[in-house]
Amino acid sequence: MTMPTMSPSFPLSADAAPVASPNRTAYLLGAVAAIFVTVAVAAFSLHLAFAEREATLRATVEARLAALATGRAQTLGTWIEGGFQLGNRLVRSDLVQLFVAEHGLAGADAPLDTALAQQLPYMRQVVDEFAAQHDLVSVHLLDAEGDTVAADRDAPPLSAARRNDARAFLAGGGARRAAGPRTIGPSGKETVVDLKMAIPLPQTLDGKSGAAGVLLMTVRADGILGRTLDPSSLDLPGEAAWLRPLAGAGANTGDGRLRDGIAASPPLYPAAEPLADGERFAVTAAVPGADWQVVQGVDRAAALLPLTRFKQAALIATLVGCLLIAAAFLVAWQRQHARHFAEMAGQYKVLAATIQEQRRLLATVASSSYDAIGLKGGDGRYLFANEAFAAMLRHAPNWIVGRRDEEIFAPATVRILAEGERQARTTGLALREAHAVEVAGRERHLHMVQVPVAGEDGSPDGALFVARDVSDLVAERLEHEALMEQLVGAVIRAVELNDPYLLGHTRRLGDTALAIADAMGLAPDERRTLKYAAGLSQIGKMFVPREIVAKPDRHTPEEARLMRTHIDHALKVVEGIDFKLPVAETLAQMHERLDGSGYPHGLEAARIGRLGRILAVADVFCARTQPRGYRDATPPAHVLRVLQDNAERYDPAVVEVLAKGIERAVAAPV
Repeated sequence: MTMPTMSPSFPLSADAAPVASPNRTAYLLGAVAAIFVTVAVAAFSLHLAFAEREATLRATVEARLAALATGRAQTLGTWIEGGFQLGNRLVRSDLVQLFVAEHGLAGADAPLDTALAQQLPYMRQVVDEFAAQHDLVSVHLLDAEGDTVAADRDAPPLSAARRNDARAFLAGGGARRAAGPRTIGPSGKETVVDLKMAIPLPQTLDGKSGAAGVLLMTVRADGILGRTLDPSSLDLPGEAAWLRPLAGAGANTGDGRLRDGIAASPPLYPAAEPLADGERFAVTAAVPGADWQVVQGVDRAAALLPLTRFKQAALIATLVGCLLIAAAFLVAWQRQHARHFAEMAGQYKVLAATIQEQRRLLATVASSSYDAIGLKGGDGRYLFANEAFAAMLRHAPNWIVGRRDEEIFAPATVRILAEGERQARTTGLALREAHAVEVAGRERHLHMVQVPVAGEDGSPDGALFVARDVSDLVAERLEHEALMEQLVGAVIRAVELNDPYLLGHTRRLGDTALAIADAMGLAPDERRTLKYAAGLSQIGKMFVPREIVAKPDRHTPEEARLMRTHIDHALKVVEGIDFKLPVAETLAQMHERLDGSGYPHGLEAARIGRLGRILAVADVFCARTQPRGYRDATPPAHVLRVLQDNAERYDPAVVEVLAKGIERAVAAPV
């Protein structure tokens, strides 16, 4: 960054020979042409500046809205998944499957009708207790024709539309789906969601395929929708969130891109949108497990307010500058006709006034900047501070001028600034991105740039300090990381409930991988990538037949082939999640081996990343040192020897780090 300088170029010598006065019209035309060129250049520069600022602002708005929409969509998806997990108790019950299937076969078989009638009171009691235990609005067991087989005591009769919807759900081959939201109750103000789950045919019906019926659960949704979609402390003025259906005219797929409004399909929740289309920016995110999308919108005028203010300030500053330049040209051309010393003195006066006005213009531009700008002299005292710098320190600019860093900042911040100045004098530039410092008694994250300012002899004679407050962006990143932590935690709980042999395995895998990463000095982003990938490593097993996953004996070759498909299922689950990290790539390489014998793609050493190698070693170690139904736990020392003896498959450097860590743990005093 360089500071602009100005120097006069007028003939000032007292001994200059007098010259003939040029034609006034020619000078006037020359001045007009120069002014026209200046205005054209200024207009073009403003156009570029406005376009760049608008693009940056729109990108910022898009990132913010996308983060909020994605977080809310994932929250609703987690809630829906919780409802489906509750329904698994009934859907996976052999008794429920057999009762619903036999109900579909009854009619012509009188003994079967009698048996079903005898079982019906018990089934009603099961459904009623299930609804009461989980505070559900209603629970229906439906056969393949959409007719009610059993329901809780408070369940209202199903309308023809809801029965038809159940039949269509089965005809489409669906496994589970969330429908709604819709309103019920006398006042029509209670919001509910219907969760439909296909009830599979029992294994006793050999040769049959498809579904026996539908479990229809109606759950209360006012609380989760209100907590998720109602305005929060993270929302800015003019922001709002609501639900729309994914399918329908004008709907989009929830791809997180910024749009000028959303097409006209009616909202699902809340009933009325805060703004008409075309008056807002909006971003959408699909809700997992449902045919909905979360729309996060913001008032266009509110979102573009910084751009509007910037345009106003820039136009005013440019207009003043053009007027000053025009005045300078006119005065300069007029003064060129004079040959006397008095007129030359007048030229100096006009020139001094022009320089002063240009200094004021530079001060105006600096004061209108959103970045904090401060200029220090050779003695370390501030010579200039703009409004943004003063606002950050909660003082007036005049209070800063004349003071040193020691009188303004906390000691830790002073040391950071001093180190930056030393680096700037050595390299010409000091740059720190999102550095946490204490400013005015509060912690802020600043993007700081420091450059030396040269004196008249070219040696350093001060420093220019420019800082941008990125605390809000850091907070958004931390919030995104917290959401990812919650998501991975929910996945771990779901996997461990699905397979008792995996209880605790995912956490042991994550702890082992992170311990290796710490010993290898990996960066924070790489550690987070390992943590998320370890947490999601077993999710694909939920899609492999349960009898294969939980089999107590060794798998047959065909079962092993099916078991290996769990990594493909896992990648399909995570492909729509924006971790902002290479989580999917690391997860895909977890079961690859250096010699190409791994799966799913048979990658060899050069194509397997460091994180995938770490996760591979940690997974084998954790799996072998824990018991399985067909074997006992293997001692850690033996597992290490196996890993070391197979250096062609497992990264020796990673194995060595693991071995040293275990040796230190064994040698540590109890």
